[in-house]
Amino acid sequence: MKEVQKISNDSETLKKLLKKLNFLKFSEDENLAKVIFNENSKIINLINVPHKITKESMLKILKISEEQIERFYKQSLYWIIVCEGKNLYDKLDETMRNIKFEDNNPLKFETTLIKDCKKIAEKKINHQNYLKETDNLKASGANGSASYPDRKDSRGGYKLSGNSNGNNNETLSWRKKSDYSVNSREE
Repeated sequence: MKEVQKISNDSETLKKLLKKLNFLKFSEDENLAKVIFNENSKIINLINVPHKITKESMLKILKISEEQIERFYKQSLYWIIVCEGKNLYDKLDETMRNIKFEDNNPLKFETTLIKDCKKIAEKKINHQNYLKETDNLKASGANGSASYPDRKDSRGGYKLSGNSNGNNNETLSWRKKSDYSVNSREE
């Protein structure tokens, strides 16, 4: 929300700005938007670009202009390029394989297809929806915590089910050759 508020505090202005993006399709009432992906698009992550290189310098190194690609931005330590078309990608691939920086290290990059990104996003969304739907189905006992009979207590012994007040005198010891509880000794 902080990033959105940097762009606009007004929802109408934000809608106007979002309508300019060519990968969003708004519903008739303009309250919902779908992200439209071009199936031929590829995402290229440039991994080891030196920190001092600017966007303009990177465009010159890659021998492309900003108009040729869909998106080009830096996120944390990585540069991200989104491009369409096989010809442009092939040209970029060849250029990137020949780039070496000052310390003679070659440029490292990885390519992801848009359809793979869609699968990952869909999986994450479905998982979040599943967690929301199953949140109320968690097992709980009368006191709000999970109730499991015959489980170990905090001292390492077993609690026998049947006593719910917490003063269970039938905690069994796990020491060798001890088949009676500590509380039932007659002294």
